[in-house]
Amino acid sequence: LKLCDEAIKTSTLVHAFADNTYERSSFHLVGKGADFVKEVSSLACSALLRLKLEEVGTHPTVGVVDHISILPVDVDFDRGEIARSIGRQIQTTVPSLNILYYASAHPEGLSLTKIRREQTNFFQDRSTTNALLLGAPPHFVENYNLRLSASKQVARTLPQRVRGDFVEALTLPHRDGSWEVACNLLKLNLQEHVKKIALEWQEEHGVSVRGYPVGTSLAECQAVWEMAEEKRAEHSEAVRTRFELYLDGKERIAEA
Repeated sequence: LKLCDEAIKTSTLVHAFADNTYERSSFHLVGKGADFVKEVSSLACSALLRLKLEEVGTHPTVGVVDHISILPVDVDFDRGEIARSIGRQIQTTVPSLNILYYASAHPEGLSLTKIRREQTNFFQDRSTTNALLLGAPPHFVENYNLRLSASKQVARTLPQRVRGDFVEALTLPHRDGSWEVACNLLKLNLQEHVKKIALEWQEEHGVSVRGYPVGTSLAECQAVWEMAEEKRAEHSEAVRTRFELYLDGKERIAEA
């Protein structure tokens, strides 16, 4: 929170959470122009310079700051250039960092999954590579998770069913022997599609599946973007308060 307060001056904190199960945090900001680039870069650099990964948790990561994604909210900015500008500022402060660009920030437009699979250990093991994934997907990406209790062998069949051209899915161990299938929805309005597939899978395997959105949505970001300055400040403060509850373990992501 201290790093966040130091870095963010004009941008608005839309959503933030601390995930105690996977020992990670996420911040969602809306902003524009040079101030946005500076503040995102500053927040990332503060974390990179002050934090160390003593142990790698059960959620894959490529470094202290795993991923920065520049998503479309309203005006059609050149988000690829915004991502590269953020990368250049971070590289100036942390020259040893291996910044891996993807989507429109990459000269060939390579996808996040392809970069993760071919240039990092993200899918192979839990070792870090002192890297940062930074890109600008063509569409707003929403996250939707599926929670279930089953054997590892059975649990791994669910993402195989869910995956598609616009749905990425990864199976991760969760608390109390349960499993979580984390889904990246690469286009809007795919939650019902994923729910339908999960329900069919549930009926076939006799395993209860609970789905829930994680993080923020395009609608929420747009609503905050359109707020008056005073209302944006109030929203940021409310997000900050809830983040403290996450840190204290009094709030659960599934209930966000």
